[in-house]
Amino acid sequence: MMDTLEKINPQDMKNMVTFFPELLNVIEISPQIKSVLKEFRAEDIKGICYVGMGGSSIAGSYTQYYLSDKLKIPLHVVRNYSLPKYVDNKWIVILTSYSGNTEETISSLRNAMDRNLRTICISSNGKITEIGKNVVAIPGKIQPRAAFPLLFSTVLTITELALSEKNTDFSRVADFLKEQAKLWGKVFPEPIEVASLFHHKIPLYIASGYLVPVAYRAKCQINENSKHPAFYSEIPEANHNEIEGFADSIAKELVPIFLRGNNEKQEILKRIDITYDLYKDMGLNPLVLKVDDAEPLEEMLALTHYLDMVSVELAFLDKANPISVDRISELKRRMAQS
Repeated sequence: MMDTLEKINPQDMKNMVTFFPELLNVIEISPQIKSVLKEFRAEDIKGICYVGMGGSSIAGSYTQYYLSDKLKIPLHVVRNYSLPKYVDNKWIVILTSYSGNTEETISSLRNAMDRNLRTICISSNGKITEIGKNVVAIPGKIQPRAAFPLLFSTVLTITELALSEKNTDFSRVADFLKEQAKLWGKVFPEPIEVASLFHHKIPLYIASGYLVPVAYRAKCQINENSKHPAFYSEIPEANHNEIEGFADSIAKELVPIFLRGNNEKQEILKRIDITYDLYKDMGLNPLVLKVDDAEPLEEMLALTHYLDMVSVELAFLDKANPISVDRISELKRRMAQS
């Protein structure tokens, strides 16, 4: 673990993205947390609620979409100050805040504690580690959004342990991602080639099923790293509203990027194919990205790694600093003063 972290420069986003695969294989769940999860398993588990904001919440979304077809209990993501009333003491609440000081997550943690709910906290430092029970410590050296591999591998493993599911072999997944990265510029365009398509336009990431959180993450990375507008949408819902918006001349400013999976159901496959053709007929020059011969989790993470790098390359093209988040910091400052 320390060898990987020592190679990372927290002031170099491209460096941090490069080490994405290695960061999947850093965290080990302690015997203490495993014991707590065993206690949780001894009682009924009615659902799992993932709490977080920004880069800390996306790990829950990936877990939710990845496991949704495998589990018979609901997985729910909360990005807010409190928990839904239906989340009771039969649920497990997993709260993630990389900094440990996220206002909304702290409020939800206090809400969970007031209701005597079963909680697991994931953080590198801050108030979460002071007031929370069952804390999983995350290395605090890197930028929060670059910590996604650390957070996701932890959240998914905790979920699998809680539900007696087979643990994901993140070492194998990391090796797969390293091999995929060697194909950039061969099977996949170089990240800078895709970034150049967005230089004076707006990317729209389009996905279905388990790739939806990948599209959302890609949108967020363009926003934060590149300081550039971006959007995402989900098929089939986008076919019932968004598609009509493309008739306007402003749509010419968009670049649709379809994230395709190897496990698309026939009706979804047909819809995406037709949607792609319609957008091409409109002169929008859509792009397709797909990881061949891969399992769903490998597809999700390989695309995420690649699109993270695209966002960094776009930052360089736009002469933006991918490390700074000045507007987010200013908003937090004003919230603290009000």
